[in-house]
Amino acid sequence: MKILKTISILSVAVITGCTQVDTGTTAVKRSWGDVGKQTYTSQLVFYNPLSTDILTYNTKDQSKLYKSTPLQTQDQMTTHIDVRVQYNIIPTSIPMIASKIGNEKQLDDVVIDANFYSILRESAKNIKMVNDLFESTVQSKLQQDLTNKMRLALKDYGVNVKSVLISNIVLPSYLQDSIKASKVREQEIATQKAQLEKTKIDQQQKIVIAQAEAEAAKQKAIAIKELADANAYKIQVENKAISNSTTKYIQIQAIEALKEMSKDPSAKIYALGNNINNVLPILNMQGEKK
Repeated sequence: MKILKTISILSVAVITGCTQVDTGTTAVKRSWGDVGKQTYTSQLVFYNPLSTDILTYNTKDQSKLYKSTPLQTQDQMTTHIDVRVQYNIIPTSIPMIASKIGNEKQLDDVVIDANFYSILRESAKNIKMVNDLFESTVQSKLQQDLTNKMRLALKDYGVNVKSVLISNIVLPSYLQDSIKASKVREQEIATQKAQLEKTKIDQQQKIVIAQAEAEAAKQKAIAIKELADANAYKIQVENKAISNSTTKYIQIQAIEALKEMSKDPSAKIYALGNNINNVLPILNMQGEKK
């Protein structure tokens, strides 16, 4: 009897399995190829190992790195970039994933990886030249394009794509040398343009200064001429005033002399000139003959 009980206990132990489903992990049972609809998380799960297995999936945020991935642009040049896909598996979609795709590794290989490489090739066709990848606008556009297309492609498989980021763009060495030489030449051209612009500005400044100096000299000459004209006019006025004063003085003196001569009955007076104001009397000092 004891032997039968022991065999019964051992039989139950053999046909009963137990597994712990951790936090951030979701599991389903698959019995004879059929996947159950019930999901398990953060708990112990009992099952019959002879007919059932447990499929577990990481439902936490995940980051998958595709290192040194080749990318060919429209100019048929190939570069290598690192691409990081950030995503999570939707817990409620796990029964469908287990039934139609398989375990988590199969989900990675068949769904995520396959769609990633296909979408990357298609997105690269929108880039004209390989060196365009060094432009921040091109990088941002590529990242956004990859994110949108991956999100759309994987949502029906129970995968939520949050973002796709690119980094570490590596070109073939000959292209790197060519780009460096081009950058150096662009800097030289920019420097030459700046120097020419500076020379142009300096010449314009000299022209403006010369024009200002010429205008100043012109205004100075005008001022000197005006001052000279004013001085000449002043001298003319002063000379005229002196002349008028002298004439009037002589006239006054002549009138006084004429008064004195008029007292002498023997004096004869002669007048020269046709302007009464400027008549100068001339005295004849000879007396009458007796």
